[in-house]
Order: sequence, then structure tokens, then C-alpha cells
Amino acid sequence: MSANDKADAVRRHVSLAIRSVPAPISGIPAIATLAASWAIGVGQASGQVIELPAEDRPLTADFEELYRVGGAMATGWAAFGEVGAAAFDGDGNLYVYDSQIARFFVIGPNGDLLTEFGGIGEGPGEIRMQTEFGVTRDGRVVSRDLAHNGYQVFGPKGEFIKGVEMGDPVSFGVSVGSGSVRFQAGSTPSTPLRLAPDGSYAVVSSLGSGLSASLFTVVTDELAILQEEGDDADGEADAAAFERHALTGDEVSVVTLASPWTPIHEPIDVGIGVSDGMTSFSLSVPPPMAFKPSLYYDLLPDGRLLYSDSSTYAIKTVASDGTPSAIWYRPLEPEPVTDRMRDAEKERRIRVEQSGWRRYDNMLFWTEVPVVRGLSATWEGSVWVRRRGDEPWNDEGPIDVLSSEGAYLGTLAQGTAMPAAFGPEGLAAYLETDEFDAVTVVVRRLTSEAR
Repeated sequence: MSANDKADAVRRHVSLAIRSVPAPISGIPAIATLAASWAIGVGQASGQVIELPAEDRPLTADFEELYRVGGAMATGWAAFGEVGAAAFDGDGNLYVYDSQIARFFVIGPNGDLLTEFGGIGEGPGEIRMQTEFGVTRDGRVVSRDLAHNGYQVFGPKGEFIKGVEMGDPVSFGVSVGSGSVRFQAGSTPSTPLRLAPDGSYAVVSSLGSGLSASLFTVVTDELAILQEEGDDADGEADAAAFERHALTGDEVSVVTLASPWTPIHEPIDVGIGVSDGMTSFSLSVPPPMAFKPSLYYDLLPDGRLLYSDSSTYAIKTVASDGTPSAIWYRPLEPEPVTDRMRDAEKERRIRVEQSGWRRYDNMLFWTEVPVVRGLSATWEGSVWVRRRGDEPWNDEGPIDVLSSEGAYLGTLAQGTAMPAAFGPEGLAAYLETDEFDAVTVVVRRLTSEAR
């Protein structure tokens, strides 16, 4: 297949997605525009579409366990509350953040505690509303804290080094006449910060309002309730963007690297009233949508951005200066959504949720089932791509392992866990939760072919 033929094949998948968008979804023109602009980008990157083989090559997922800490019976520092992210430094030390107490724990290669730091507060070096964090190769911790309006940088022993501020303060809330409703900063689950190995910059995803993707997932898996003050009154957001935040100075310098395609959904309609000094809320929540494509992204060690933003298996790569690099395309067709899938998904959600507060009578569905369900770059630069499982709602499907240049290396079997963090010499950290919601941190060593 020629380079132009490969580009045409990817275009056809995007065109199918545009044609098959269900009519009840608002913002369809914006969706079509974003997808069409991506298709044009494929043409501009002609010759850079890399087609991967369709047939799987099995890889072994028998990874050696090195240590585990935490769990329901743990005491002291290892009795973790809520852990959403972890990261390694160049010496193999693992940094774990417990959002319930806003503290970092640094664990040595043998599973022993080396140091801990952090805590909730408003001063420099204290954590107010951390949404993401990352660790440099030399052990500096970079924390993105929205309530501090920027980033905080800590040394390997937890000493506060500096803050790096965003240009305009981020404020959340709604004002009504003389009264106001304010969403206070507090402890939030943290997600990995896509940080350059030397800590000079981070890449974040803003979903329209300039907020990070992690904050949206903190609120709900469907919609964001928090909105940044200054959004348009009709609730419409700007296009999503990947931004590079330079962290070398005292103020963040922002450069837009790419604009991914993201499905647009009905906004939550918030009604607020003030009577006798009391404030009341009313929420009009649109029907949930199933099988819509999610946005996944990560950074390679050389600074290239990787992302997946459609139903198709098409991993886009962008150079550190924003130049489109290549598209890694695997001919695994997205499966059309059938009536059986719709009925089964409604029943599944009702059974899992049990609370009954949602109504699924007019639930929305994307018209095809996305192939990609996760994306992560290893320490050495390989890429793990999680695919869908046997059922449309199964996010624990096989994991493809690709080289840093997009060559297909093989596939790990369905059910193989995706690490929360990759480290040097094949280290990988996993966050496991038991029936009591107790978190155990498990560190394993990957085989050479999976790194």
C-alpha cells in the first residue's frame, strides 16, 4: 500500500465517523469541522502514515514482582487513602501521592520509605488543589495545583524550590446578585503529569475552557460541572488543545501543540437561586452517552506527543515544536453499535449504578465502538496501546506494544494490567484496589520485549 493509499484509508475512517454521528447530539457542526481538519492534517503528513500489521503477535506478560506496599492490613505511612498516580525517578525510587492527606511518599527500590512531604495548606510548598504531578529523572517533583494558579516544584527530599504561575488566575464559582457560590479548593485525586524528563516543560490537555482533562474526570465521567469563570453564557467551549507549559521561569509560557478532535455533548444546565440569604441549586443533566471516543495522550522521552482521539486505531505523533510527525495506523475496524449493544449497555449501567438517579430512556450512543482504550509511553520509549475487550464496554482488552518509531512489537493478552508508572530498567508500578477499596502499590519488572 502506498503512502497516499494509507492516508486515504485513515481519511475514510474519519469520514465514516462524521457521517454516523447521532443527530440528537448538539454541536455536530463543530465535531465535523474538527474531524475534517484532522483529515486535512493527514494529507499534509502524506508519507508519514505508518500501517501496522492486522494480526497479533503474542507477548509474555509474566512480570517479576519486586515488592508491594499498602492494602487493607497496612499501617502507618503505607495505609494509603486515595492514590491516583505514581511516578519514578532515575534511581528507581517511586513517588506516590495520597490525595486524602495531600502527601507524597517516596519509596526506595526495596519498598522502604525514604521520605514523605506535603500537606494541605495555602502557603508555598503546601497543596491546595493538585490535579497532576510528575517526577524528573533527577528526582524533582512538579505539582500542578489549580488553586495555587500554576505549578510547584519540590526537590528530591521534598524541599520547596519554587512556584511557576499561570498568567491569569483560575477561579471557579458562580455569582448571583449579591450572593455567590464558590467551589472551594480541596483534596482531589491526582493524575500523571506529562512532564519532560528534565522538567523544563509539561504538556497538558485543555478541554475547551482551558481546564485540564484530569479535572473533568474528577467531576464525572460524562460531563464537567465546574466551569471556569469567563466562559460564554451559552455554555459553549473553545476547541480542545494540547498545550506545552514551559516551567523554566517564574511564569508559565504556553504554546499550543495540537488541537485534538473531541466529541461535544450537551452541557449541564445549572440553575441557581438566592432567597432569604440561602442559595439553592438545580441541575438539568442531559442523557449519558455510551461508546463515545475518549482522548488519550502521553509524552515520549524525546518530547514527542502521542495521542488518540477517534474510534479508529490511529495514534497521532507531534514533535515537541508542534509539527505533525506521523500517524501509526492499525487496520482494526471499529465495530458498529447494534440494538443488542444498546440494550445490553443500558442494562449494565442500571445494574452497576444501582442508585437509579440517572434516566436511561433516551440514552445516547456513538455509532461505532472505539478501538483504543488507553495509551502510555514507557521509560525507554516504547508505547503501550490498550484496545477494547471482548464486549464493547470492556476497557481491559489486549495491549499492543509499539516501538518509539511506531513499529509493532507484539500484543499482551487481554486482562494484562496497564501500569500507573514506568521506570528505569523495566520497572513498572501498579495500583491495585481490593474489595474494601484499599490501595496496594505493586512494583514489577517488565520483560525486555515489553519495555
